[in-house]
Amino acid sequence: MKTLGRMYPAEKIAKYVINFHSVNKMKLTVMRLQPILYYIQGFSIWIRKGTLFSDTFETWELLAAVPGVYYKYGGFGGADISRTFNGLDFLEDEILLMNNVISYLSQFETITLCKNMREEDPYKYVYKVYGVNSMIPNECLEKYFGSLTNGITINI
Repeated sequence: MKTLGRMYPAEKIAKYVINFHSVNKMKLTVMRLQPILYYIQGFSIWIRKGTLFSDTFETWELLAAVPGVYYKYGGFGGADISRTFNGLDFLEDEILLMNNVISYLSQFETITLCKNMREEDPYKYVYKVYGVNSMIPNECLEKYFGSLTNGITINI
């Protein structure tokens, strides 16, 4: 899997997503954070031809999750993760990608995002073959998101 720019831990991307939601007064739960990370990674693969973070997702019952990020913010439960973080340094194209993906996804309910994740090939395949709590290799995301055509428009 190709990496463009810098490779980040998913936790740093999560902090950016949390900041974005806090600054824009948008509600963000731990359940909503996971699909946002999934689609940021997917769109990075599709548009930039490389991953943005090194962590992988696992197939859980309700969604694909980055376990470390989920457990870090799981204490919020269904409550809003309303925090801000300083010192988040990203390249301009990374910021544009994240902002556009977050903005695009804001039109969908959390339950819809989770349902869509479960219905897409990376989750379906790994869950069917290996079951719950199985790692979704970035190569599966690359194959799926790399095959997308013009059905979705994200301006970068």
